[in-house]
Amino acid sequence: MILEPVFLAVSATRWDGGRLWEIALAPRVGPATVWYIRSEFLDLGSADPDCLSTTGFQRRHPQPRPGVPVDSTLVGGAGDVRVSDPDTVAWEVYEATRGRQIVGMTAVTDVPQLDLLLRRHKLCPSWYRQFIDLGVLASGFLRRRDPGVTVSTLIDRLARTGLDVGEPIIGTETPVRQVEACRRIFEALTTGERGPTIDTAAAAAVDSHCA
Repeated sequence: MILEPVFLAVSATRWDGGRLWEIALAPRVGPATVWYIRSEFLDLGSADPDCLSTTGFQRRHPQPRPGVPVDSTLVGGAGDVRVSDPDTVAWEVYEATRGRQIVGMTAVTDVPQLDLLLRRHKLCPSWYRQFIDLGVLASGFLRRRDPGVTVSTLIDRLARTGLDVGEPIIGTETPVRQVEACRRIFEALTTGERGPTIDTAAAAAVDSHCA
């Protein structure tokens, strides 16, 4: 059995973990929400400059440096954009994921990072203990498994089989673009005559390291 999914993607200050600065969640139906943690809480002095550059921190964080006024107009594509302290973000993410099954392209790394954020603020994650890796789910359809494949590459490979997964991601694979694309891929793979069944999706679930 598969539970009600929630689609997750994040950005952090370091490749090896660090602090989350951007969290995107999308329900199965409805707009995505993106949270940005205010820069004064991010310990940017220990951040990895290459990671910040690649994930677009300076270009996309509404408040790239402490003391700089928040400008949420820099961010687009989400129905709800929130910039707040980590305690508030942790509580709101806790509520948004309660009882849900997390689905994502990099859930194997994103879920433990989210777990750390919640536990740092004395919250016990209450999402379902297994998450779904879209690459694993798609591997049965494509008859191949490529660890580390991007959302854009997966969309292209699935589209070449004739599966309708919507338009490719244009530009940077930001978390909000990732979760919206992941939602389309998940729906295409778990519904319709050509996709795997819901039971197949449940079989693709991976035990959470942080349950």
